[in-house]
Amino acid sequence: MVSRRIFRRSAASFALLLAFQLWALVRFFRGGIALAQVNAGWLILLVGGIVLPGPGVALGHAEASRIVFGISSAAAAVLVPLLLYRAIAAPPLPAVLSPSWFVLLVPPSLIYANGVLLYPGAEFLENLYFVALVFAVGLFYYARSSWRWPYGPPWWAFTFPLDALAYAAARYAQDHPGALSKAVAGVALGAATVVVTAVLLRWLFGVLRGTLRRR
Repeated sequence: MVSRRIFRRSAASFALLLAFQLWALVRFFRGGIALAQVNAGWLILLVGGIVLPGPGVALGHAEASRIVFGISSAAAAVLVPLLLYRAIAAPPLPAVLSPSWFVLLVPPSLIYANGVLLYPGAEFLENLYFVALVFAVGLFYYARSSWRWPYGPPWWAFTFPLDALAYAAARYAQDHPGALSKAVAGVALGAATVVVTAVLLRWLFGVLRGTLRRR
């Protein structure tokens, strides 16, 4: 049973997320944002609610989870096309920010995985999982020379999107057991494990050598 303290704190987190999303919406209405300033990091704030249904349902916030999930899913439907347009029409991101494109994996992965959790029987959301797989192939090809990119905080954008993809792949393999779905889930989990470990080790080496403090 969830304690009152945990319940109150989780409720506060939902309210804080909604407040930040409202602030972002007001900022957009003010205008003056150049297309080149748009980046995938915006998804973390505006689409962050798609992460919450897992713990939210477990903590007794099923209805609140549906609210923030719905708002964030709608935001994803606007922002993902905008980001793809930015990738086509605007100058390329600086190399140090290039890993942030991997955040594009999060919306299709978690809208699928947490959407079927909130709405059992919504099999049509599985189409988003296939979109995430296509994004993953394209992004890995894009990042084939990532070892040349300057290291910095944006490298952590490699980690949680691949975790989200692995979660979605595991969910799909659970719902559709078969050799192919299990193999894809294994590859996704293995890729997430390797990348998270590599980024963590690179960060630790940077801390020990003192190179991070000079960035």
